[in-house]
Amino acid sequence: MDLKAIVIEDELIIRKGIIQKVQWHKFNISRILEASNGEMGYNIIIEEKPEIILLDVNLPKMDGLELLKKIREDGITSKVMILSGHDEFTYAQKAIEYGVENYLLKPSSATEIEEVLEKICDNIIKEQEKDSRYEEMKKKLKDMIPFFRSGLINKILSGEIKNKEEILGASAYLGLNLTNEFFMVAVFIMENGFRDNKTSKDPEAKFIKELGMHELVSMIDDPGRVIVESHLYDKAILIISGRDEASTRKYCFSLIDELMKRISKEISSDVVVGIGEVKNNILQISQSYSEALAALEERFIDSSSKIFYIGDTTLQNSDTSDYPYEDEKKFMQSVKIGQQENSLVSLKAIIGYFKVKKEKYPVALAKIQLKRITYYLIQVAYEFEADITEFTDKIDIYEQIESFTTIDEYERFITEFTIKLCAYISKKRYVKHTATIRKAIIYIEQNYNDENLSLDKIADHVGMHPNYISHLFKKEKGESLSSYICRYRIKKAEELILKNQSLKMYDVAYEVGFNDPNYFATCFKNIIGVSPTEYRQLNAHNS
Repeated sequence: MDLKAIVIEDELIIRKGIIQKVQWHKFNISRILEASNGEMGYNIIIEEKPEIILLDVNLPKMDGLELLKKIREDGITSKVMILSGHDEFTYAQKAIEYGVENYLLKPSSATEIEEVLEKICDNIIKEQEKDSRYEEMKKKLKDMIPFFRSGLINKILSGEIKNKEEILGASAYLGLNLTNEFFMVAVFIMENGFRDNKTSKDPEAKFIKELGMHELVSMIDDPGRVIVESHLYDKAILIISGRDEASTRKYCFSLIDELMKRISKEISSDVVVGIGEVKNNILQISQSYSEALAALEERFIDSSSKIFYIGDTTLQNSDTSDYPYEDEKKFMQSVKIGQQENSLVSLKAIIGYFKVKKEKYPVALAKIQLKRITYYLIQVAYEFEADITEFTDKIDIYEQIESFTTIDEYERFITEFTIKLCAYISKKRYVKHTATIRKAIIYIEQNYNDENLSLDKIADHVGMHPNYISHLFKKEKGESLSSYICRYRIKKAEELILKNQSLKMYDVAYEVGFNDPNYFATCFKNIIGVSPTEYRQLNAHNS
């Protein structure tokens, strides 16, 4: 990119000398403007907006510092080089306040000016590249807005975000209206859902029906009161809001009634909807969502209905405020690293909660939570590339999960699955770690004589953080890396001593990687029990 520069200097000889002697082309500066006073320079800068300004301080009509102040107030960000006969600190200090790149004292040679220009142009190029990357990211962000919007909605529904201001800030940026005070969630699903499609003779027809459901739900046009999430393959979700509880509930049922009529007419009667209760806090949207899912469980009891409202179900008096989320979190974390014992302890706490709370936490609602945990285990198994059939004796694991009707059935299944999955993950992690440690040992054996051999070098070779490889090595080998290196070097020293009787001990030390013969002797005695010299004498005597 070609640049423009302006030289503002009232002395004609100096100004023309700079313009003629500086090799501007070396810095891609194709236009050189000039001004003999501050006022003229200001007007040219405003009109031309040059990237670089070479500026004298003492100028007629408007001095250099005043000009600087004005262009900064006007938002001009050009790079400025001061050329001045003043070496007082106050001048330089003021110039720095206005973002001056360099302050040169006159007389300045063309070479000195070019050196500063090189730095200025390098900075301009870096800033332009940074701005270009930023603009490129802004364009990509615009394309990604629907995905970020969907991600935010799912975080709100899961209760992952705990800060109200964070939700409001992100939702406003992404074009989601969550400024109302009351919220209600509705969940639409196809009765003959996704898993049936796998065994259906005509899966395409069922996918088309699901697509039709998503499109009809997405056609709702009331951005001030309704947020639609229809990017999930198996469900479409509405977050409905209002200014008070009664009007929010009334609007929700009116909207859903109209929507279900259209769905029934244009697609089929296979769509059902679960509706959660009205909540007066944006952070409770996730509770309304959980209630909507729980309400859908009633269809296993009432197969004739299509609309299930939590307030009408057997779940309306349930108390979920003390659900052991921490135990669930620990369970999921322990499973991922193959810690069977910790996983089972956390699982026992979760199951125990359901059994103790069975009067206030009905089986239908417990089923949702346990089903979610079960699917998490399956997801982890896939992440670790496990064969699911090794963990269950049923051909269709999804059909098996859907058939469970009691907490005990879930407990037996999840416990057995967890034990097998943890054993698989633990074994896989051990094999991986063993290979890493072996790689580290080979590197040590090949480089033991390098006096600069260090933990950082070994970590870099195996591709791990130094602290982690140190921890892993000690766990696997029962000793620290430094201890192992020292023992291996002493072992090689023994071989050298026995092989070459005339080799000096300090040469032995250097040959095996020690840079201090005294430290070598100390290590040798600590490990072998005698000094290197005594070791040679004993072996010479024995031989």
